[in-house]
Amino acid sequence: MVNIVDQQYWDQMYVYTDIVKIDAKDPFRLYLEQFIPQSKGGAAIEIGCFPGRFLTIFGELGYRLNGIDLNPKVTQIKTPLEKYGYVVDDIYYQDFLSMSSSQKYEVVSSFGFIEHFINLEEILLKHVSLLSDGGYLVLETPNFKGKIQYLFHLLFDTPNLKRHVIKNMDPFYWKEILDRSGFKFEYLSCEYIGGMDFWTDSDQSKVQNFFAKIVKRIWKLMNFIYPFKKFNGKGISTTCILIARKIK
Repeated sequence: MVNIVDQQYWDQMYVYTDIVKIDAKDPFRLYLEQFIPQSKGGAAIEIGCFPGRFLTIFGELGYRLNGIDLNPKVTQIKTPLEKYGYVVDDIYYQDFLSMSSSQKYEVVSSFGFIEHFINLEEILLKHVSLLSDGGYLVLETPNFKGKIQYLFHLLFDTPNLKRHVIKNMDPFYWKEILDRSGFKFEYLSCEYIGGMDFWTDSDQSKVQNFFAKIVKRIWKLMNFIYPFKKFNGKGISTTCILIARKIK
């Protein structure tokens, strides 16, 4: 895979394997549950699954859990997931594109994964190859492409910005690729969500970190006056998302 981020970065960033179940009232979980139905044992897989917290959403919906990641600790997430009462099938420590499986999944998902690759079309089609007819494709990334979000990360979060292929942070671009893939999809969601908010990684310069904290504190105060976080759009929202059901 043509990943612009060295695997060592992810291995150092995600050290702990403790999995905190995503709260039932979490806005993102509630959003997904609008589109992904309950299951009685269907299979779900998350691409780039470590450290595993998004899998808990599908576990709560009744899916058997599967995942794949290149973090060497990824197989350790099976035990804590099972302690939550979920059925866990296979957790692969493997490169995604080298994965060879005849199994098809009712849900194929990735969160903050596809935007790190130059070969986006290949990555998306690999997702689709694992999806059963009638199954659900869930793609999510942060949104750094929008003008306001791009400017914020350029000024205050530069190392993080450089770890992302900005062109790929666009759900309508993903839809274009899927539309010419030869498969048919029912698009349940293709939009920008998360509201107008700001976040940073932790490896920017001290100067950037200082001013980022000031901006985020000012933004927090502004939201006490007016709920700007409720607004969504390409230029301002934190998150890109696409959810589609494969017809055939």
